[in-house]
Amino acid sequence: MSNAPSPKLARIVVAAASLWILTGALFKLFAGTPNDLPTPVLQFLSDLDPGLKLKLAISIELVTVVLGLCAPALGWFLIGGSLVVFVAILLVMLGQGAESCGCFGTAVKFPPEAMLAIDSVLLVSLFASRPWRALRGARSAPFVLVLALAAVGAAAPWIVIDDGTPVKPRGPSTPSGPAAPATGPVTTQTSGTNGGATASQGSPSQAAAQQGAGSANGAAPEAATNGGAQPEAVKLPRFVVLSPLKQEWVGKHVRDTELGTWMPVDDYPQDGDWVLFRYDCDHCREHFLELDEAFQTAPKSYVFIEVPSEGTPVVTQMPPHYEPIAKLPDGTDWVIQTPWTLELEGGIVKRAYLEDGSKEDSAKQQ
Repeated sequence: MSNAPSPKLARIVVAAASLWILTGALFKLFAGTPNDLPTPVLQFLSDLDPGLKLKLAISIELVTVVLGLCAPALGWFLIGGSLVVFVAILLVMLGQGAESCGCFGTAVKFPPEAMLAIDSVLLVSLFASRPWRALRGARSAPFVLVLALAAVGAAAPWIVIDDGTPVKPRGPSTPSGPAAPATGPVTTQTSGTNGGATASQGSPSQAAAQQGAGSANGAAPEAATNGGAQPEAVKLPRFVVLSPLKQEWVGKHVRDTELGTWMPVDDYPQDGDWVLFRYDCDHCREHFLELDEAFQTAPKSYVFIEVPSEGTPVVTQMPPHYEPIAKLPDGTDWVIQTPWTLELEGGIVKRAYLEDGSKEDSAKQQ
C-alpha cells in the first residue's frame, strides 16, 4: 500500500480552499466596508487608514487565490498561511463575543463559530493532503497569465470600491438644522420657567416635534416653510471615513473639516462641545450618563450629531441641550469610533478626543 500523497487530492483541497477565500474576498469587494473588518485587524497598525486596510486585505486575498488556483505548487503555502491567520483572528473574535466575523462584508452576517469550523476543516485537510510533496514540480498556468491575473486582483479594490468624497452640496439649509433623528429613543429639552432645561422622555416621533421647540436663547426656531431651496442630493460613496486626528481637524474651522462636507455646520452653535454618537453604542450611553450628571454642576453647550447605525438602540438618556440633534446622511457606512467630542471656539476645533481617552489631539498655538 503506497503512502505517497495524491497530487489530485492536493489540487482539489487547494482549489476548494482558494474558492472559499475567493468567496469572502468578492463579498468584501462588492459590499464590504471597513466597519466589517475584524477588531484585531482594525487594531493592527491602528494608524493606517481603515479604508486602505480594507483594500489591502482584499488585494492580498485575491492575489493569494490566483496563485492557489493557477500555481498550486506555490500557492498552497499562501492559502495555508491565510487560513492560519483567519483561525487566529476568529479565536480572538470569539473571545470578544463578536456576533459576525465580517468575512462576507455587510451583505451577510456570518457567525464566527461557523466560520472557524469551516476554516479549521480546510486547514486540516490542506495539511493532510501534504501539498509540499504531492504538488512538487506540478505544472502551473503560463507565467504571463498568472502575473496578469494577480495584477488585476491587486488593483481590483481601488477600481471597484467607491469611497471618494463627492462635491459639497450646494444651496441653503434649513435655519434650524437637520431634522431630529428618525430612530432611537431620545431625551428632549424644553425651556423651563427659570431659563434652564427640563428633560422629557418620548418616542422618536414625539422627539421630532419637541426638539425644535427651543433654541439657545429660549426662542422657537424659525420653521423652514418659506420655500427655501434645499441642498442638492448627492450620490454617497459606499463608506466615509471620519478621523479627526488623521484628517487633522484640530486648528481648522469645522466647515473646513470632512464633517463640513456632510452637514450644514454653520447652522449650529460655533462654541461648545460637538459630540458624534450612535444610538446603538454602549460607550455613548455611558458617556451621556456621565455628561448628564456633570451638567448639574458645570452646564455646557452641546451639539449632538447622530452617526446612522442599524443596531439595537441602547442610548435612552441625552444630556440637556436646546439644539435639534443633527444627523449625518443615511445611505452610506460611516467609519468612525464613537463617541468623539470636538471642542469648538468660534467655529475652530480646539480639541478632539475619543471618550475613552485613547485618542486625543489639542490645539496648536497659532
